[in-house]
Amino acid sequence: MNIVIKTTTACNFRCVYCSEGDREPVFLDEALFRKLADELPELLDKIGHKKVTFLWHGGEPCLWGRERLERCMAYAKEQLAGYEVSFIMQSNGYLINDSFMDLFKRFNVRVGISMDGYREMHDANRPARDGSPTFDRVLQGVKTLDEAGLCGGILLVINTENPPDTEKLFSFIREAGVSVRINPLIACGRSAGQDTAAVDRNYVRVLQDLFEKSMTSDAEVTIDPLHGILNAIIAGCPVNECSYSGACAWGIISLYADGLMGYCGRDSRTLSCAYGSLRNSTVSQLYFSDTAELMRQRDSYLKTHDCKTCKVWDLCHGGCTYTAMNSFGDLNRKTPSCETRRELISYLKTTGLSLLKEHLVRKKREIRECLKAGKSLLSRLETMNAERDC
Repeated sequence: MNIVIKTTTACNFRCVYCSEGDREPVFLDEALFRKLADELPELLDKIGHKKVTFLWHGGEPCLWGRERLERCMAYAKEQLAGYEVSFIMQSNGYLINDSFMDLFKRFNVRVGISMDGYREMHDANRPARDGSPTFDRVLQGVKTLDEAGLCGGILLVINTENPPDTEKLFSFIREAGVSVRINPLIACGRSAGQDTAAVDRNYVRVLQDLFEKSMTSDAEVTIDPLHGILNAIIAGCPVNECSYSGACAWGIISLYADGLMGYCGRDSRTLSCAYGSLRNSTVSQLYFSDTAELMRQRDSYLKTHDCKTCKVWDLCHGGCTYTAMNSFGDLNRKTPSCETRRELISYLKTTGLSLLKEHLVRKKREIRECLKAGKSLLSRLETMNAERDC
């Protein structure tokens, strides 16, 4: 079970596409988190889950305060002592310092960093609230976390009708040395009303180009959703990511800063399908609410309606529930980016698999040549030792 904790709507950045928009800062009441932790065992036992992951989210979750984060993680570990508890965070990385690093190490918090690629790309999208650039400080946060073995990767958003420079973008990914997830823009918050059709087309082109570069590069890079989709194709299983699996309302609960609960962290501004308030209901009551049950029926509905004839259904499941709600006001609709998602999946099932095969064959040859050279060197050393002994 994944629990998204929307600690606050406040942020020290002013990202041009922020899903929170321009809201007054709201901070989650710590007592509500304690109530959540108290009531989670009942829900986990009902649905048969022994693992629970808390995702600290925002706004910027570090603004909730180090002490509050420490108290809440300690409390969750205590209240859920009989369960496997882990913590992750999604942060802009700007406020990470020695004090936060000590906290992350104590609770083994893996921190994902939102960072939009190379310098010009990132600073255009993700300036500080005063308009100043943030690239250098965020990159330092990535490096600090990576050195401690706590970097959960980079989350990057494609947010332009003009495609970015994929040579520079791939160089950034390679040099960052951590996994990268690339998401398309969603027209909500500060991007509400924006026509994202051109952005979606560029998104697929960029992913295809990056994949081809990765297949011919000596560097080992992980770029999602490419990596996840390919793994699912090869293994014959669903993609392990909420917007491709059709299971977001089953394994995810979001607690928003105002105390409402729902299915998706992206929905904290519109609350289009909030289950109700934790202030006057239990976690189990909200999880099994009528609204939550409607959310869980979306997958079976789409399979027999919008997506009935789709050839990549098992790898897509109609796409992100939130983007459907955000675009159409109807959760029982497939994602508005259906065509580009289908194009990406079809590309990976054909060209992608061929390129991967060529990549693996090339790697096998390189390994074979290395082994051959190693054996030759070992033979020469043995000969030299034998001659010296004589």
